[in-house]
Amino acid sequence: MTVYDDPVRQIARVAARRLENGRWPGLKVATEAALDDRHGTTPHRPADQYVDGVSLAALIVAAADLAWAVYAELRTKSSNTTQVIINHLRVELPHPRVLEPGDRDQVIEVVAEEVVRSQDQVDD
Repeated sequence: MTVYDDPVRQIARVAARRLENGRWPGLKVATEAALDDRHGTTPHRPADQYVDGVSLAALIVAAADLAWAVYAELRTKSSNTTQVIINHLRVELPHPRVLEPGDRDQVIEVVAEEVVRSQDQVDD
């Protein structure tokens, strides 16, 4: 798999675009940096060492990575895949201290929707 056909990369980018909406300027750029950091190109730092946009970008990438793994496992086992992914991410993902709890939930919901939507587009 290359960076061009990596579903996690595409999901994280779309989620960042949806979430940026003026509230987090630079989120798309921060998400690209977090994606590059995902495979160890720079030393890993816990998400709560970052400030708002960068922390949010790290959370988006972590959520996309985990959501894709959950989706791959559930692909044929669940009729309500989006909600199952949301529930799993809420349990597994960290709570970065610099983000409001509602922000974390919004990231989780957007990423879960994008995982399912990306696969629906492939199936069409």
